[in-house]
Amino acid sequence: MTIRLAKRVNLAVPSAMSGLYPANLSADAVSFAAGQPNERYFPTPAMTRAIDQALAQGGQHLFQYHDVLGNPELRAQLAARIARTGGVPATVDNVVLTVGGQQGLEVIAKTVLNPGDDVIVEGPCYFGALGAFDLCEPTYHTVPLQADGVDLDQLEATLKQYPETKLFYTVPDYQNPTGVTMSLKHRYRQLNTSIRKDGSSFSLASRKC
Repeated sequence: MTIRLAKRVNLAVPSAMSGLYPANLSADAVSFAAGQPNERYFPTPAMTRAIDQALAQGGQHLFQYHDVLGNPELRAQLAARIARTGGVPATVDNVVLTVGGQQGLEVIAKTVLNPGDDVIVEGPCYFGALGAFDLCEPTYHTVPLQADGVDLDQLEATLKQYPETKLFYTVPDYQNPTGVTMSLKHRYRQLNTSIRKDGSSFSLASRKC
């Protein structure tokens, strides 16, 4: 029997995320394989009240298919929150709901990357991001991390060496896996580094983990 799968599918290479969340752990066990939050801090009562309220107001319609970008009312609330707390003049049309950050990374990759495109990543880098980008078959260039974030001198040198870079992936807050948090001064310089001399810029994929 011939299996007609795409070239990007390699059955001999297991997913980097497989085995991170074993199903046989007891409730009081602490796994160091991945950064899992403490379940005691989940807002279960508040979430229960919110779900009950939503069901009382929206009924069965909540389980129906909705806008492909996500529920418009929720997107509007998120846009208002972004504008209020982040100073970004976002509107409902600027917000897309995804099933977690991993899907968000895959959407970004599918939107901007073609096979062979140059992508700059931190070293070490969050393996889930690499798993998302791998499907688009980019060419990776690694820039090492320092105590205050990515090495900006090396980043600038790498951008000069690969001027057609499509994407730079960085985690400024509690970088995964090192835990490094970037200072405000470092962030401003990094943004300035991302602007090309012609005024254009590459895509900056940032994630809070």
